[in-house]
Amino acid sequence: TVIHRPADTYLNRIVIDVGLDQGVLVDSAVITPKGLIGKVESVGANHSIVRLLSTQSDNNRVAVRIQLSPALTAEAILQRYDANKGAFKLTLLDTNATISIGNTVITSGLGGVFPSGLLVGTVSEIEQLPNSIAINVFVTPAADFYRFDYVLVIHRNIPEMTP
Repeated sequence: TVIHRPADTYLNRIVIDVGLDQGVLVDSAVITPKGLIGKVESVGANHSIVRLLSTQSDNNRVAVRIQLSPALTAEAILQRYDANKGAFKLTLLDTNATISIGNTVITSGLGGVFPSGLLVGTVSEIEQLPNSIAINVFVTPAADFYRFDYVLVIHRNIPEMTP
């Protein structure tokens, strides 16, 4: 349950009512029923601070995949949230991929923080940059960052190392 959401950091952080005593770990993914909203930034005994993906911080990058077809994906990096557009800005790593509006975007599992397959959103805008082969891809979040009271903390399954 979200127990605190300060007005001055409304799109940056929330506080939830679970922590170390309930097994929450730093960097665990946090979702709503609609999609990914952020990750655990710090943990107390019975509460955790979650940094939302909608924060304007530049260190909020997430490795994602754009689903081009049932069997084909393109790798990208979620760079930041553009509050004016209400969308995430992605950097496409595969410049040969043909992206379409409506493509689904999920976490890739690369980067070691977020597990693979968590819904991020859908491609809403594709912007060709003049005099460049690069494109800007904007993704409308699946989750509503303004309306949620309950979240789920997802632990990444890391296999144990054997000597």
